[in-house]
Amino acid sequence: MATYNTVIKKRNATNNGWDSVLPITTAENVLVNAEGDTLATHFAENATETKAGHIEIATAAEVTAGTDNQRAVTPAGLKVELDKKLSSTVISQAEAEALTATTARAFTAQRVAQALNSRLMYKPNTGSVNAIVVANPGFALVTGAAVEWQQTAVNTGACTINADGTGVKSLLSSEGSVLTAGDLPVGFYQAVYNGTSFILRSGGGGYAQVDFVNYYSSVNGINKASPIKLSQARSGAAGASNDSYALFAGGAISGSSSLSDVVDAYNTSLIRTSPTVLSQPREGIAGASNGSYALFAGGRLNSSSSSNVVDAYNTSLIRTSPTVLSQEKRYLMGARIGNYALFLGGSYDTIEAYDQSLVRTILNIDNTVRYTVARANVGDYVLLAQTKAVNAYNQSLVRTSPAELSQQRDYFAGASNGSYALFTGGKYSNDLYNVVDAYNTSLTRIVAPPLSKNRYYTSGASEYGYAMFVGGYIDWYGNQQTNVVDIYDSSLVRTAPSTLLLSQNGSNLSNAYVGGYTLFPVYNSDYSNIDTYLSDFTANILVTKGSKYKFTESSEQVANVNTTLIYPGRVTGYVKYKKGIISK
Repeated sequence: MATYNTVIKKRNATNNGWDSVLPITTAENVLVNAEGDTLATHFAENATETKAGHIEIATAAEVTAGTDNQRAVTPAGLKVELDKKLSSTVISQAEAEALTATTARAFTAQRVAQALNSRLMYKPNTGSVNAIVVANPGFALVTGAAVEWQQTAVNTGACTINADGTGVKSLLSSEGSVLTAGDLPVGFYQAVYNGTSFILRSGGGGYAQVDFVNYYSSVNGINKASPIKLSQARSGAAGASNDSYALFAGGAISGSSSLSDVVDAYNTSLIRTSPTVLSQPREGIAGASNGSYALFAGGRLNSSSSSNVVDAYNTSLIRTSPTVLSQEKRYLMGARIGNYALFLGGSYDTIEAYDQSLVRTILNIDNTVRYTVARANVGDYVLLAQTKAVNAYNQSLVRTSPAELSQQRDYFAGASNGSYALFTGGKYSNDLYNVVDAYNTSLTRIVAPPLSKNRYYTSGASEYGYAMFVGGYIDWYGNQQTNVVDIYDSSLVRTAPSTLLLSQNGSNLSNAYVGGYTLFPVYNSDYSNIDTYLSDFTANILVTKGSKYKFTESSEQVANVNTTLIYPGRVTGYVKYKKGIISK
């Protein structure tokens, strides 16, 4: 009896069911396509690259193996392999389109593997060590196209690539520089075309370039440098800095009853520039910085009038006029905390803070009228001290009140050595003082070693881990000045080197800082000298064997062993580091 394995049906007359039309016993007499295949043949036939047919879905293992040429790869299975192989590889647009094309045909596991491997396998360099030639069928020289190759010998100089006959192009390091001998040791490389040249995807030959700009590793003290000059002889010029210049502004013109509006600016090489003058000639000005700007506020216009004007100079020395002070003030004081320049004193009990957008904020200190105020920074605080009281402001301008000074006094100086804010000297009643109060980053007060001389109206400055206290009056009536300079390091060790003496006795000197230099205008015979102090920098730079470097050298050097490069001062240059180990 025949076995019925196929039944052909049609819809019934009422279109609510099916009628059997013809039972087929063998299917041998039914043709299903134009090629004349019977139903049985059609069911048994698998799809090939040239003929449609049935196909089975490949398993994940079969996709990974990439050897099966019968089973189809689904989008999910393809994504797994793409994620594995393309996670760190640049692929061109054309290749992406080829691998993700929407067609009526399926990719087999073998075809996917062939496509990926033809793209991802590193090709041999069939050229020379410097003139690299790589065969990569289908490669198109377009921006973003990548080529991989195996370097079997170390290059001896500048290199080029010719990828699949598309033309000779320069091969540059990941920083865009021409390769030099040894940049491509034996190994595997990939480069990406940027429209002009091929760029290595990593430094080149295992090198990683590190640039050093004005670098130093330690400060060993302070040295005195050659003096420089103001453009106009004057006394009482205010000092302030921005991130590029030290500026001195205004003052009383030497040999005249007139006041000055001149501004002198010194860059990191101490080359002087003359920016736009102050908006008003005046002296008794306060200078302060918020990093972006050097600001000059207030001052004396004449014997009876004061100013509320603020002049701000940016790092291009362009002058701006921010909101004026809330009152006309003279002989006030400037300070900095974070991104704020602060102005206080001048017989008023307010602080006026200017941020880096030159927006003004007014803070009330207390009900005490402020005359002479000393300031010093430590940690996240600026400390403002007068007589005995100390107020500390953080970078959000929130006030804290540390312990009072150990000795009530006036006309003392403040400076920081990085670890401590120090307040030194002063006078009160009939006495001059050499006492030094030091506040650490927790605002705890200790008493530090005293100044080498009792004095007041000393000038304080902060210089890379050292606090400097310069000059001052050494008699009660202000007739005798000194040129002594006391230095406190971060451990509060005090020195007073004779090599650092001011060139002229002086007191209440302004100062400004730029590029490792601290500048003090001194009132010599022509009132134009600036004494200059420079941190004693040392730059120690560890390099591994085989690394390349250039700092003060005339050409690039190669380190033959692990070594430490030692340079006096601050340096600018680079090291192309070679992988290695540095140990004691």
